[in-house]
Amino acid sequence: MSQENVEHSDRIQLAAVNVTRQKRTLEERVQLRFPALAHAFARLLSRLSPGSRLRRLLMVRRVGQEGSAVNRRDFDVLFAGFDPAIDYEIVGTAGGALPPDLIGHYHGHRGYRDMWSAMLEAFEDLTLHPEEMTDLGDRLILVVRMRGHGTGSGIPISQLLFQTFTLRGGMVVKQQDFGTLDEALEAVGLSE
Repeated sequence: MSQENVEHSDRIQLAAVNVTRQKRTLEERVQLRFPALAHAFARLLSRLSPGSRLRRLLMVRRVGQEGSAVNRRDFDVLFAGFDPAIDYEIVGTAGGALPPDLIGHYHGHRGYRDMWSAMLEAFEDLTLHPEEMTDLGDRLILVVRMRGHGTGSGIPISQLLFQTFTLRGGMVVKQQDFGTLDEALEAVGLSE
């Protein structure tokens, strides 16, 4: 598949996705209480065609829930959709918005938490706001706006971040963050 096909495919605008919920929803509480049920649902979702209206609706909902979980630092909810052995890699520094010392691999839920701890040292009020999603079946590309202020300086940031997610059985097994869309497209095999 070429980049041209992605440009003409179903890019989903996420501007209306709510990522500011301060409390867990009933669905999130059930998901944490019954993880086997949540995993079974994720597997069913992964079997739907990427062009399916139902899949699009459910994926937008999932992105919103995970965005809210990150923004309220509720990583238990986020990790319900992440494989325990997730490989998380920061490949690019998003135009310098991320501290360069965070570039590299983080493994498992513990590694993910460690990266976020380091990130919050630099930007204590950092929030992520998904703007666009491209669903390629077992791969997702998210365009996310990071907002926050430098912890020591108070300097505001508002920077785009390009994330790719690799899914297996409905669970995220790999996440990569890039500074440019071209890098993200190349990572999923869509470079020209």
